[in-house]
Amino acid sequence: MGAGYSDEVAESHGAGGAHRPVPGGSGRASRPSSVELAFWAGLFSVLVGFAIVAFSVLSVSDAELRAMVEQMRTADGQRFTLEQIRALRQVTVLVAVLALVLVAGVWIALLHFMRRGRNWARVAVTVLGAVWILLAAQSVFSSSALSGETLLAVVQVLSVGATLLLVHLHSSNEYFQLSRRR
Repeated sequence: MGAGYSDEVAESHGAGGAHRPVPGGSGRASRPSSVELAFWAGLFSVLVGFAIVAFSVLSVSDAELRAMVEQMRTADGQRFTLEQIRALRQVTVLVAVLALVLVAGVWIALLHFMRRGRNWARVAVTVLGAVWILLAAQSVFSSSALSGETLLAVVQVLSVGATLLLVHLHSSNEYFQLSRRR
């Protein structure tokens, strides 16, 4: 059997490696390591997302803010002050962090339900993960310079991709089919 399987889990595998309930056991399908790894890869992608936001916030310098002051004008044609730009930036960062926390919370909840064998959560993780990869890949390929933020985005794309790959392996498919029957 694969790494990470207990004796009870090993007993639940018949011919062809199907995941069956263990006689006298809990009556539930054993969770394959592919689903467990998908869960942890998905959680890792959240951590990388927070690192991307932190890197983005910390990498904006006063010189860049001053350049924004020069470019931005109010509705009546007056320029914003540096203090107004800083306040606007703080509000923007707060809204971005709150949105990230909300998205991360939904993603983590879906990963949790997926880990417990809920196929609807696997479908939702697949759809959201595919959209996530497309959006992140677009930002990676549109970046003109290789930066820390770009490297983190690549790591995030790879971790979400690993999540999707792992959750659709043969052993994972059997797990979700068997879990659907309970």
